[in-house]
Amino acid sequence: TGGSTASKRSALLRDVLILHFHTVQPPDRVGVVRKLRLGGTIQRANPGCLPAKYDLDLTAPNAHKTAAWTGPSKTSISKLINPWIHKYIFLTELIASSSNGKPYLFHPYNDVSRPLSPSQWTATVKACFARHAGISVSPKTLRASFITFLKGRTDAPEVLMSAAHAMRHQKKTQ
Repeated sequence: TGGSTASKRSALLRDVLILHFHTVQPPDRVGVVRKLRLGGTIQRANPGCLPAKYDLDLTAPNAHKTAAWTGPSKTSISKLINPWIHKYIFLTELIASSSNGKPYLFHPYNDVSRPLSPSQWTATVKACFARHAGISVSPKTLRASFITFLKGRTDAPEVLMSAAHAMRHQKKTQ
């Protein structure tokens, strides 16, 4: 059945995005990734051009929990993630299914107008990693393990500072 195949593809693409946002680039604040919104926190950097490029745009007031000390920011999303975002948007017809044109990337079934709740997000990430990596791990654990890994692998303070900044740590804890 075509619908079943499309559903499976969209579920796999969603898994690819979850895995990539937690492994390819420094894991952002858990709430930022959970609330990624097309036309909001995810902006197309090169409209109409291919390959598609996207930015993580946290310039809006209250765009993220740590805005008070890290300030607004706009960063490029990894070139390894961009094609998957693009495929996911078009396969799932995400923009067409949104009444305001700003659908959430990770949303409850059939409701692109709101993000998954924190507990739904944790369960979704844990299930995704269990399916594909054989271990159930929460977003907060992934985020913490990334910086712990870097601290144990490098003597380069600029690398740690860069990762801490990307992960929106306070300056005093960077």
